[in-house]
Amino acid sequence: MADTHTQPLVEDFLYFWETIQNDFVYFDVKQVDWQQVKSIYLPRIEAIEKPIEFIPIMEEVVRELYSGHMYLMTHIPQQSHQLVPSGADVWAEFVGDAAVIIDVKEGGLAEKVGIKVGMKVHQVEGKPIKSQVEALLPKAASTHTKEMYAFAVNTLLAGKHDADRHWEVVSGGEKQVITLTKTTLPTRPLFEKKILEGNIGYLRLHNSLGNNELIPHIESIFQELIDTVGLILDLRDTPGGGNSTVARAIMGHLTDAEVPYQRHEFPWEERVYGVKRRWVEYVSPRQPYYAQPVVVLVGRWTASMGEGLTIGLEGMQRAEVVGTQMGQLRGSIYTYQMPNTQIGFAIPTEKLFHLDGTPREDFLPQHLVNHEGEALNTGIKVLEQMLVNVVKDKAASRFSNEKADSTLI
Repeated sequence: MADTHTQPLVEDFLYFWETIQNDFVYFDVKQVDWQQVKSIYLPRIEAIEKPIEFIPIMEEVVRELYSGHMYLMTHIPQQSHQLVPSGADVWAEFVGDAAVIIDVKEGGLAEKVGIKVGMKVHQVEGKPIKSQVEALLPKAASTHTKEMYAFAVNTLLAGKHDADRHWEVVSGGEKQVITLTKTTLPTRPLFEKKILEGNIGYLRLHNSLGNNELIPHIESIFQELIDTVGLILDLRDTPGGGNSTVARAIMGHLTDAEVPYQRHEFPWEERVYGVKRRWVEYVSPRQPYYAQPVVVLVGRWTASMGEGLTIGLEGMQRAEVVGTQMGQLRGSIYTYQMPNTQIGFAIPTEKLFHLDGTPREDFLPQHLVNHEGEALNTGIKVLEQMLVNVVKDKAASRFSNEKADSTLI
């Protein structure tokens, strides 16, 4: 039984728990007993002595579903873990008793201090990494999966808000301690636009898919690139997601007809009423129409709406995709607010799919690379081959038409 001073916190916890129970749409793939979550954490909430203890416990509750697309809309400096992938600058796999770096974010702090693909992190803050990873695993799971370990190790390496990080790494058989001093990196513009050698257009978005201020620039961007032979659309720096308004504004310049680009599913209605609700979202053309071939570059820091834009262009048969696996953020999120503390939180309430039925989080590029640093050069080669194929297709079409004309004669 909660005391008077903890009753509002208990009410907020139960509101949160029941909202997840009713609206979260991925229990079918999350191997966690949500009833057990209530049994584990409710007594801890009831035993809180100071209100400041509430947020850290709720952060543990959130981690039970090991998803970067589910989070509290608040944090405690020096204590709360950063979100993955938006707050991460490396991507790692947990192997044995170490985190093996498999990718490094371009322009991030880890890259600037010399962290490289292949390094192994054995200690964080002077402590063995294994026990710290295990502490971040779900408590209400009977077994711990590879996905759970991946989320835990990358949460650990992302570090805590406003805090330095100290890692012991092994590279080439040598140990070294690397300090990642918390610093404010230079603010990147909404986008980067240029023309590469061979008259190839290049457009990189810098985490701006959720910024509606980008929309007025999009028309002029495509107008300036309209005479290029092809386009590289670089989405490797879109970890913060975004909204479909910005994404559709971009896709609209890459189609000359209204076409579908993404499938939605809203399981709540079927769960409550037994009636399925599914629909397909369309994109409408915008001027100017950019008709040339397109390659999309993606990576671990292509997340949420970045993933949606990618599968949309691929589903529209408007682009080929080059890169690594993306951020794998499941679904479309909706935000709620706890009634007493007023703490907001976000959870996925819709499932999203490629037009061919593939869940968005399971999509893989046609042209896979080992890490994001390889994506641009590979993307240019893929685009050059696409341009060769366009020439061949035009020649074949012209030959076919000439043959048909001669037959008629």
